Amino acid sequence: MYFRRMLDSWRTRFQREGRKGKSSVFLLFLISYIIMLAISMLSNIVYYARMENKMLENVRRTSFAMLKQMKIDIDNRLEVVNYISNKLVFNKKVEMMLKGSYSLYSYKDIMDDMMAQPKYDFIYDYYLFDKGNNEIITSTIRLGSEQFYRTMYSYPGLDYDAWNEILSQYHFKTYLPGRKLNAYAGMEEHEVITFIQSIPINTGENFLGQAVILLDQSKINETVDKINWATEGYVYLMDKSGNLITTSKGAPGLSGDIKEQMGPSADIIHYTKGKNDAVILYDTSEDTGWKYVIVMPQSAYLADINRDKIFTFVLLISCFLLGMILSYAFAYHNYLPIREIKDMVTKKISIENPHYKNEFDYIRSSILNVFNDHNRLSSRITEHLPTMRSDYLIKLLKGYGKPSDIDGETLKFMNIDIVSDDFVVAVAKINGSSSFFESDNEKEWALARFVIQNVGSEILKKDGPQYFVEMESDMLACIINFAPDRSSVLLQSKIKNDITELGKALSELCELNVAFGVSDVHSRIVELRECYDEAVKALNYALLIGMQDIMFFNELAVKHDYYYYPIEMEVRLMNLLRAGDDANAEEIIHTLFEINFESRETSLDAGHYFIMDLLATLMKVMNTMRAKNEEAFLRTDSLMDIAAKDKSIDTIREEVSRLAYEICSFVKKQYVSPSEKLIREVEGYIKTNYCENWMSLSAIADRFGVTPQYLSNLFKKHRGENITDFISRLKVKKAKELLVSTDLTIAEISCRLGYANEMGVTRIFKKQEGITPGAYREQAKA
Repeated sequence: MYFRRMLDSWRTRFQREGRKGKSSVFLLFLISYIIMLAISMLSNIVYYARMENKMLENVRRTSFAMLKQMKIDIDNRLEVVNYISNKLVFNKKVEMMLKGSYSLYSYKDIMDDMMAQPKYDFIYDYYLFDKGNNEIITSTIRLGSEQFYRTMYSYPGLDYDAWNEILSQYHFKTYLPGRKLNAYAGMEEHEVITFIQSIPINTGENFLGQAVILLDQSKINETVDKINWATEGYVYLMDKSGNLITTSKGAPGLSGDIKEQMGPSADIIHYTKGKNDAVILYDTSEDTGWKYVIVMPQSAYLADINRDKIFTFVLLISCFLLGMILSYAFAYHNYLPIREIKDMVTKKISIENPHYKNEFDYIRSSILNVFNDHNRLSSRITEHLPTMRSDYLIKLLKGYGKPSDIDGETLKFMNIDIVSDDFVVAVAKINGSSSFFESDNEKEWALARFVIQNVGSEILKKDGPQYFVEMESDMLACIINFAPDRSSVLLQSKIKNDITELGKALSELCELNVAFGVSDVHSRIVELRECYDEAVKALNYALLIGMQDIMFFNELAVKHDYYYYPIEMEVRLMNLLRAGDDANAEEIIHTLFEINFESRETSLDAGHYFIMDLLATLMKVMNTMRAKNEEAFLRTDSLMDIAAKDKSIDTIREEVSRLAYEICSFVKKQYVSPSEKLIREVEGYIKTNYCENWMSLSAIADRFGVTPQYLSNLFKKHRGENITDFISRLKVKKAKELLVSTDLTIAEISCRLGYANEMGVTRIFKKQEGITPGAYREQAKA
């Protein structure tokens, strides 16, 4: 369709008889269906992402519900322990007994009270310790504490003295970690958690005895094991002091950094140690201060979600494959009517135009008839590629232009619209043996270039603004400025498809064979010279191997093993050195180093080769100058020291710049042109009188007997700036000296600089320094 519209604008008699390649229409349908498929799949992915968050919240809620249920269950049991403890601690009979106020026969009352207490399956036993008499009283017996420990209840690994030391300390609702208990001289073994409460409460070291309650740990662990089985994690119970009371079977120790991360309220922690990821859920009892902790492997915690994720992924892949098959089938089915119409048009053309062999010959001949009028061809070329813009772009592509020449005003004047920082250069070389050419003349070559530009503009307009430049009679360069907000990977893929489509359209529709070389995506317009160099390298490689018509620079195996130093820049640098133009020579050297070592990743070997090549350029200039002048102004045998491998790039750049400056200085000493002599006299005259209010371009031109226009152009050429800018720079420099070294007001300084009021100096000062004179003085004082 794009080619048909283009032919309509060229020749009204064509009347929509052009033929479009089938692949483009078929591809349009196929892409449309794929886009719809992608939108559908994307919506499903977004929906699944939301569902995954909800599933994760459900897993979290369920885990906390189990943790809270365990907390409630164990808290209820601890409440029973607290109840039994209070019954013993606040029993007046017990208190009187411990104070020694009870007779021997009254112990039976206490035993009866203990016997009358309700029985609980998780309470193994409990007893009283009489500190004054060093005795143990249970519901059935009364024994000395040592005899009781050795014959009734003892702990393996804990001798009597250690146990007596524990009973001799004050305790307030103290739980000892679970451990094995030998009961009745080893006849029974139990795992118990020991609870100790001093009697009476809040007496410190003056307590009378202890109430000891033995909790059956196996009953507590039944609740713990249920949670362990349900979560596939480890369960930990810690008292309010952070001491571990009991854990699920096989649980490893709980590290200190995990304990430090736990806050006072319920929360979840994602913990990573080495290659093991874990999820830690914990809750704190409001009544006892105990912490209930579940440590789960993250794989177990997210097991259901991961299974659903795998299932969803497999389902998406299946739907994608099925969608691609259906998209192809529907696209082909919808393309069939278009193909029938194409065949009908082709048949009609061959009947109405028997002179033409086929539709390609018809299109080619129609295009040739359009360009028979030379004036119209020239007008068309002038309309799309103005001469000034073409010359400007050629300078950028070949590195002739300076970075200072690339500014917004210049680009706007050249009608160059920069929409982003991403650029690609494609170089097209026309094959002279194409069927398009009937005779080898410039007219047909111009027509071929024009066809490439217009067809390329139609195909590449979706990528962004593009500018075609005629480099040679059979070669064009296309600068493509991509539309913004696209990644480099997408840009590379997009330009690859579009250049391939362009080559196919030219070959099938116009019988014009064109080879393309395409650069990488680069940022900043100043890198167009590197883009062009990459595109030419890719093109030359494509022409060299002779196996394909399109080559992309990123497909070259030696992409990063070369340096940037085109012959055009070497010749220009040599000319500048011979002319003594140190400023422009320094700018070229700076640009070469910036491209090779900052804008791109040049390998170490390639970098050294670049430096050697650059030094060879300087050697050529010095050798030529030695041949013409017997005076030895520089030692050439020290050149190789500059490229020493132990030096940094910045050091080498400074030494190369210094050497170039010395060459230019020597040239300037040997020869001063009349124009340079005039410029030096003008500079001296300006430096002497720049503070006078009559100083202007016209006054200076009258002083030296030349026209203002000639003087302005000559000064710009030799010094790279306008005379007015040079005068302004001198005045700003003088103003800065007066601002720092004197207390003169801004108005007084303006008067000394030849201005009627302070607005003059403020304007030029702010333009060059970016701040007002007053602000500069404050900064200098600070």
